[in-house]
Amino acid sequence: MKTFTLLLALAVFPRMLLALIIHVPADSATIQSAIDGAIAGDTVLVTDNTYYESIDFLGKSITLASEFILDGDSSHIYNTVIDGGGSDAVVSLTSEEDSTTLLKGLTVQNGVRTVDILLSNVVIANCELLDGSVNAEHCYWSGVRLRDTHIGGDNASFVLNDGPCHIYACQIDGNMSLGLLYGRSGDCQIDSSTINGTIWKGSCSLRVHSSTINGNVESWQYASARLYNSTVTGYATSVQDAVLTLDTCIIGKLECWNYGLVYATHSLIQNGCSTSGLALINLRQCNAMGKFSITNCELTLDSCIVVVDDSLAVECLSLPGESEIIAHCTDIYGFTHETWFDSTVRLQTKWTRCCES
Repeated sequence: MKTFTLLLALAVFPRMLLALIIHVPADSATIQSAIDGAIAGDTVLVTDNTYYESIDFLGKSITLASEFILDGDSSHIYNTVIDGGGSDAVVSLTSEEDSTTLLKGLTVQNGVRTVDILLSNVVIANCELLDGSVNAEHCYWSGVRLRDTHIGGDNASFVLNDGPCHIYACQIDGNMSLGLLYGRSGDCQIDSSTINGTIWKGSCSLRVHSSTINGNVESWQYASARLYNSTVTGYATSVQDAVLTLDTCIIGKLECWNYGLVYATHSLIQNGCSTSGLALINLRQCNAMGKFSITNCELTLDSCIVVVDDSLAVECLSLPGESEIIAHCTDIYGFTHETWFDSTVRLQTKWTRCCES
């Protein structure tokens, strides 16, 4: 009996140490059956074709990839397709898969959710995720990492709640009002990416570096957002005790409401700003154009260039004394001296202040 147990252990132990490549369909007819037979460290390698199925990683730390992983030929990404046929979730990573789990070089399409991630920490790279949302919830520790991936098609968005996320060199197209929805706790970092749609974020931290947001950035409810060397074509908003920091950015418009805070340096504000509800906007070494609408708030301009083109370009909508506008070392084009400027401000043409303190 002891001899049989030893022989059995010797037979099984090498399989535990040796990672295998399981070819689909050569070794296994379907992707799911290949996953069923895989163990940690294995690779499920899928040949170019369209596979009409929904798959579940079953908590296994494995790699699922097209032949792109072998030769870097991007045609494999578009020719290796997992089609969910309208299912609820095409790819499920919902059983605490760890950070060694990789989905790479595939097109995933035709589901309410193209990828569903729950309580897992996974890497998705070089994929096309089409015609559905990518949902990630409660992804603690290393979180979700997207690399060189496109999320697009009908009803596309990336929804992240709880846990960290790193998005690098990706494109997310939001055909709804949202390109990326990020709420509750956690930390999201976006690098060298394009988001076509609005980023909406709740009580969490957002960092955007060298990226383009063709839409809006909305920071709500005690959240913090920092954008560096990035472009927002719509408006950037800080609402309800949120903090928005801009450094070397191009912004369509600034909005700050209900105790929100905005700090901007070395940035271009193209369409002015609006504030209300005891908010604060501080612009330092910025260029700003357009109309400024200030209600019960504080606006500070330090070493800026401000260009406006009409007599109501700076408008105080509150009662006298309830708003404060401070300008220092600033070039202002479009209106002339008033009491809220100091002697360092250089002014052009006439302007009359809308409310006196």
